[in-house]
Amino acid sequence: MTTMKLIPAKGRIVPQENGMPWPVINGKPAVMELQLTRYLRRRLADGDLVNADSAPRPQTPVAQALAEPAVTDADASTRRKK
Repeated sequence: MTTMKLIPAKGRIVPQENGMPWPVINGKPAVMELQLTRYLRRRLADGDLVNADSAPRPQTPVAQALAEPAVTDADASTRRKK
């Protein structure tokens, strides 16, 4: 059987197949590598679970600042002067 690393989608509360709550580590849902059963495939199809390898990771403030475009001298020269 195929396995996949899964995590609940943001804002979703998903019980495990056995009815137990999804494990939480440091206030965040844990990534679990599980064999894909009918239950998990249905949860994936419904959007309740997502593949942890392709899930967007939250950016740190430094990474977010680096991702924002910087203002250059060329940008400043094209602005109107009042």
